[in-house]
Amino acid sequence: MREYKFRGKDIYTGKWVYGSLVILKGAYFIFPEWGYTYFDKYDNITKNKEEASILGIYDWSEVDPKTVGQFTGKEDKNNKEIYDGDILLIGEEDHALPQVVIFKEGCFGFNASWLNGNLKDTTFIPLKEYCNTIFINFVEIIGNIYDNPELMNIKK
Repeated sequence: MREYKFRGKDIYTGKWVYGSLVILKGAYFIFPEWGYTYFDKYDNITKNKEEASILGIYDWSEVDPKTVGQFTGKEDKNNKEIYDGDILLIGEEDHALPQVVIFKEGCFGFNASWLNGNLKDTTFIPLKEYCNTIFINFVEIIGNIYDNPELMNIKK
């Protein structure tokens, strides 16, 4: 079964948070993967459900909507989760090019650019065609468009 997970930057701390996305009255919130806060019999926070005597409220973070990205279901060569908006270095070391992960044509992928003489061709390549093959050894996350726009000459 496909895992639905999102990330976004907390508007107060600027830190990345991961989990389920909820949009409520125009505000974007991410509820972390661990969900609830549990309290033991001494009212100390615990992550262990078995020790918990009281179920608390959800931990959540309000996030900047511009930074929200969905997990693609794929990982790079270092087993790091790939999200929409990540910048991937694709190819062998001497010929690797940075590519931005986008959602297009019903799937996650990147617009691969190659130089053909004086013409620059762009082709959409689905991640599933790259990450499910031997090519995964040539896919590495080097940043994202929010924290590292300079990697793609993107203006913030």
